[in-house]
Amino acid sequence: MADTSFLEGLRGAATEAGRPLEGRSVPRRGALIVLAVVVLLYATGIHGRWWPSLDSASYLVLGRSIAAGEGYVFNGRPDNTFPPGLPMLLAGVHRLVGENYWIFNTLIVLSALGALGLMYACLKRMTDPASALLITAMTALAYRFFLNASRILTDIPMALLVWLAIYACMRLGRGRWAWLLAIPLLSVATVLFRAAGLLVMGALAVGLLLDARLFGSWRRRLAGAFAAAVPAMATILVLYALATHMSDEQPRYESFVEQTAGAGEGMVESYLGQFMEALSYWPVSMGDLMTAQSFRAYGWVLIALWLVGLATSIVRREGFWPAMCVLYPAGLLMVTWVENALRSRFLIVIQPLILLGVLQGLAAVCILIARRFRADPQNAGRRLVNTTVAILAIVTVGTNVPRLARAAYINGYAARTDRFHERVEKGSYADIIAVADAVGEMTKPGTSVIAADDVVGLTHYRSGRLTIPWPVEDERTVEAAQSVYALAAGRSDVAAVILPVRAGDETFAESLRSGFDADPAWRKATENKSYVAYVRWRE
Repeated sequence: MADTSFLEGLRGAATEAGRPLEGRSVPRRGALIVLAVVVLLYATGIHGRWWPSLDSASYLVLGRSIAAGEGYVFNGRPDNTFPPGLPMLLAGVHRLVGENYWIFNTLIVLSALGALGLMYACLKRMTDPASALLITAMTALAYRFFLNASRILTDIPMALLVWLAIYACMRLGRGRWAWLLAIPLLSVATVLFRAAGLLVMGALAVGLLLDARLFGSWRRRLAGAFAAAVPAMATILVLYALATHMSDEQPRYESFVEQTAGAGEGMVESYLGQFMEALSYWPVSMGDLMTAQSFRAYGWVLIALWLVGLATSIVRREGFWPAMCVLYPAGLLMVTWVENALRSRFLIVIQPLILLGVLQGLAAVCILIARRFRADPQNAGRRLVNTTVAILAIVTVGTNVPRLARAAYINGYAARTDRFHERVEKGSYADIIAVADAVGEMTKPGTSVIAADDVVGLTHYRSGRLTIPWPVEDERTVEAAQSVYALAAGRSDVAAVILPVRAGDETFAESLRSGFDADPAWRKATENKSYVAYVRWRE
């Protein structure tokens, strides 16, 4: 008869690894300390300033446009790039209290705290309470998660909706059929906040079907999967129809598809090349997600442990978290024409499940090592698991602390000073914000501004003026620079032009400004180390 002791050892290790911290309960005092630290940390994000980013500016402009009754309009044109969920929420705040960053930031912070609470509640059903608390704390103390809880973006609201959907599915699995009504609403809301919500809901639906332990009978799992997947698919189709029929511009994701298809006979090679490039970014994203550092080597270690954790879950016939952690990133990779499809920001929503897999993989490896080399494998294995899990937690949190502390300082102190934008994002947005604000004050409503393409959205948001991108792309010639002046001079609605002080080649930078300096119809209105603004002078 074949020796099955090795296989039995694997099954035993897999069973024990499902509860990395040995099924320990959580002392109430310890839980309260973690809760207090997390709440105080995230409360620093409640302030009256805007943490700038290009996408955030777009969401705020769209919310302002909806609130003003102008429709879903960005920079004078119907927008077909961003789903309307977050802009609609911001528009509601606009109508109640105006553009109030205190309220905007509070909503994002409360979404983060709500998502963390739901993560802990759900993880307790997947593993032991101590592991659930550790994973939730590591997620909360991860810089990427905290950073996005400080910005008016869709990442954190989407995480809240997804984990609320997971919680609703678990309640359905326990026979609470009333929760079935919430699942399709959450599915639609998730897609409205981000199109990738379709991928998450599809992965959730598959996870429901594969995991009887968490989600109960086949009938409840099938109902939950249908309620999660079908409304998400219907919503994305409606959004696509609106995107293609309400705007004469091609949706951005369609243009990426066409670029790949445009490769002709080399289409497959082009797609595979982009796919492999996106896949190669995975270890960088894993390292950044967990440590806030681009540690590719550490990312590979995490991926290896996660794969071991995935194997142990297969042995235990668990399907939910493996489906979420495999199918959602795989879906991102399949639409690899989206730049950096596996960037860490996109993985925030499944970060606790990735950590669960890593801890289970680490526990399985430690238990197998102890059984192979120790005389007392049971006790030695548990000691080894506890030690290595503690080391992993200390390394993960410790590498996040410097950037986490800096972000908390910016939120808690710098946001109360006039130097906030100089501190945020290493001051990369401070100069354009200052110039755009000045241009907004010096020009009249209904006029236009010309700016470089990479700052059009931010200029439009801060100045409140229609912003025209300058007619310069990759060319850096004198003729290209003169075309900016020709565009401004030829349009009577243009009241200001924003130009970079340095634009690569010094000759090109000087040529950009020469026409405006020589024309008495234009005056230099404001300048800082990065940008200069010329305003049309009217007698």
